[in-house]
Amino acid sequence: MEIVDEILYRQYQRPDGSIKHRQIIVPRSLRLSVLPEVHGGIASGHFGSLKTHQKLKLYAYWKGWKTDVELFVQRKLFLRRRQLYRCDLVL
Repeated sequence: MEIVDEILYRQYQRPDGSIKHRQIIVPRSLRLSVLPEVHGGIASGHFGSLKTHQKLKLYAYWKGWKTDVELFVQRKLFLRRRQLYRCDLVL
């Protein structure tokens, strides 16, 4: 782990050693801000769990991040389905 410009990073390396880069260690207070950006952000479509995992792994890390991503994506899907259902009732 290292601190650069007051930001804590860890070194990520694939098990096969082919990719190596730094990941930001995201504090608990910012995780709910990071997840929407990684999941869809302004410039990209909304990803499912797998693509969100892959994208987050490029930039950030925290203990339990995989579970947090799963729960976040499931919640987004639930809310989207509920919204579509309500639209069908109005028509």
